[in-house]
Amino acid sequence: MFVSTDTIGVIGAVVAILGCIGGMLAWFSRGLNNRFDKVDARMDRVETQLDGVKTDLADVKTDLAVVKVTVAHLDTNVTQLDARVARLEDSRPHLVMPSH
Repeated sequence: MFVSTDTIGVIGAVVAILGCIGGMLAWFSRGLNNRFDKVDARMDRVETQLDGVKTDLADVKTDLAVVKVTVAHLDTNVTQLDARVARLEDSRPHLVMPSH
């Protein structure tokens, strides 16, 4: 025989060990795949929530533009009212209190 029985036994043991290692790696791989799937699902939820926030932010920006226009109109109205009050104060007669 070209190969001794001890060598064949060592080769068999190495094959058995490699088989066990392969099984352990497959088990770890399945575990990692499950974890990565959970992480992917969480990331999808976060992306969906971010899309909602982006949409809400766009709505707020639109509403803010309307508020800015309204504030500008109110500022104009207040300025006009101030001018009217000043004219009314200038046109009213000044009463002088009689002295005793």
